[in-house]
Amino acid sequence: MEENNVLTEFQEFMRTRRIVPDNQIPFCARWASKFLAFLNKNAFTKTDIALIQFIDFLKKNNNLQDWQIKQAENAVRLYVDNFLAGNKEKVLPEAARLAPALDVDFAAVKAALPAK
Repeated sequence: MEENNVLTEFQEFMRTRRIVPDNQIPFCARWASKFLAFLNKNAFTKTDIALIQFIDFLKKNNNLQDWQIKQAENAVRLYVDNFLAGNKEKVLPEAARLAPALDVDFAAVKAALPAK
């Protein structure tokens, strides 16, 4: 898989807003893509927990340096919090699908949270 073809909309988002240096854009997209692949292999209902587990998974990889793990965490946060505008239902559609069965009102929960 070529780096430039990974999450192209996310890459364009970063490029047009100049959020990260151009030479880091493909790496951020790759980390976000790896996070999404990690989500597909594991069952999570909360994005924050999924991110913690993903970072723990990366830390167990002896080939990665601390700065790479930090870059991965920042990339995933950028993807979820900025690109998806915090819409965690887009990241974890299964959790949103289960919400009616769990009697969870995501809109009410979001409204109850303090503003950033």
